[in-house]
Amino acid sequence: GITRIVHTLQKNLAIINSDGIICVSNNTKKDLLKFFPSIDKKKIKTIYNGVDDSFFQIRNLKKTITRDLRFLIGKKIILYVGERKGVHKNFSLVLDVINSLKDYHLVCIGGGDLDKKERKDIDKKIKKKFYHINKISTDKLNVIYNISFCLLYPSSYEGFGIPIIESMKAGCPVI
Repeated sequence: GITRIVHTLQKNLAIINSDGIICVSNNTKKDLLKFFPSIDKKKIKTIYNGVDDSFFQIRNLKKTITRDLRFLIGKKIILYVGERKGVHKNFSLVLDVINSLKDYHLVCIGGGDLDKKERKDIDKKIKKKFYHINKISTDKLNVIYNISFCLLYPSSYEGFGIPIIESMKAGCPVI
């Protein structure tokens, strides 16, 4: 609607009239230059995102797992973190991967409520091997990174991909 048009116009004016622009990755910088080819490249700086110190490898994991996460103990977990919607996120590929793996469970963090199509696909492919936690504290997310076999992140397009660096900092391999 009109709000989106005004917001887009404001962003465009801010980009054109800025003295400097920070991009979180060279990919984002490349996209910016694609949409605004007349921008002076000298005023664009790439400054990568960092990751909070809340993400780390836990030495005594058993003592750290809270009661509400105990249902994950003893399960081989493949983790998916973030938005699921959008073709570039490839969430259907995640479901196919879990479906093809006999002993692995999918723990999906965030991304909002599941819609009808997602529920149908999950029920069809991995019904008894799926857990969704929509909202979670950083401390609990760190525990889940620590107990997971890997983070599965099949996105075909990202500006940066924060869950990747969170996972790596927590010692969880990334696929």
